[in-house]
Amino acid sequence: DLQWADDLTLAVLERLDDTILSRAPLIIIANYRSEEAGAAVQRLASKPGNREVNLGRLAGTQIRALVGGMLSMSAPPEPLLTYIDAHAEGIPFFAAEYLRSLVAAGALVYEVGTWSTYPRKLDEFFLLRGGELPRTLQDLIRGRLERLAKESLALLEAGAVLGRRFSVHLLLRMVGKTAGECNLLLEGAVATQ
Repeated sequence: DLQWADDLTLAVLERLDDTILSRAPLIIIANYRSEEAGAAVQRLASKPGNREVNLGRLAGTQIRALVGGMLSMSAPPEPLLTYIDAHAEGIPFFAAEYLRSLVAAGALVYEVGTWSTYPRKLDEFFLLRGGELPRTLQDLIRGRLERLAKESLALLEAGAVLGRRFSVHLLLRMVGKTAGECNLLLEGAVATQ
């Protein structure tokens, strides 16, 4: 995910040239979101010898097949397919997030061996609950985070501030909790994914 790579990683990749690569059997495979690519990523992508493969967004039929596969159903409920197809923007991650959100909200339920939507029009479900249909991925994720206990959310925020890798002892000191307390808080966060 080069769009999130740090400056050092990008600099190392930029320094690799044909002289170095011709001496070692090495293939580097990287991906990036074109809409999030900074100048360094664009320079890397345009280097001679690089081969770029653009993966477009999934078509509606592909999103529908993805939803069917995720639910283990050959014919998922049509209102669900229409909703996901209309909102996922052809992005598999969005489709998965919308499914998770609908299950968590109770709009997609598993009963008697099959999935069904309640009510049949998903827009009505959110209106009945006094809310709006989540229209963006940020709204979906924000909704999931809002369901967490405040202490769990504070622990996750502290971990995010510390970075991708950090010492557990540093995290414990930062939040003022024991390892046991943190484990309980994290179990709740993991359960809500």
